[in-house]
Amino acid sequence: MEDAKKTTYECYSGIGSLGKLTPGYTVLSEMRASGMRQKLGMPIVYYELAILDALTAIKGRWGILRDTLKRLASFHEGFTKEDRTYIYTVLKWNSVYAAILQGEDYEEPNLVKDLPVDKHRLNNWLRRQTRKRLGRIQVMREAGFTISPKAGYSYKNGVMRIAGRQPRKRMEIPLRDGRQFSRQLHVEVKEDYIVLTAPVTKESSLPHRHHPSVQGGEGRQSG
Repeated sequence: MEDAKKTTYECYSGIGSLGKLTPGYTVLSEMRASGMRQKLGMPIVYYELAILDALTAIKGRWGILRDTLKRLASFHEGFTKEDRTYIYTVLKWNSVYAAILQGEDYEEPNLVKDLPVDKHRLNNWLRRQTRKRLGRIQVMREAGFTISPKAGYSYKNGVMRIAGRQPRKRMEIPLRDGRQFSRQLHVEVKEDYIVLTAPVTKESSLPHRHHPSVQGGEGRQSG
């Protein structure tokens, strides 16, 4: 899954792809057409979830950058109240912010159309500060991955069955209790057990440990 994430980071973490990040259908479509999944031999459910995980990380980095720019603008002694209003508004609109960074034409939000500000100056400030602070995402080797219901995992005879690389092959994980889920889960493989993490609901809360196999009361997973 690291290869799929790394490619997504390399192709879509830059300024030129900012407009494609929300809602992300364009990225998924392009990655489907790239042929990488077939080259990696990955099930489509894991391939697309890896791409979505990478997109979440990329969008998170852009969110942090936007917050940084807002703070810088709020303390900039050379900015007027109207200057700050312009910057705050532009940063809320993904398409407008992306167009400004790439020097393209764009339709101004109504809130800033009549502001008495030097938009050329402010746009140049946004470009400088963005390029100065936009770092590269470091691809870290991860111990976990994301699975989705039905295609990624199912339940049968008291065990969770997780899809693997080979078609129609599933790894069975004995459960410590009868709880079952019907939403995306994050799977993290530890030395001798597996941790499943899901959004907290009224019915249950995770992290929750499931032992993949039982031998003398001890669970162990390798590979």
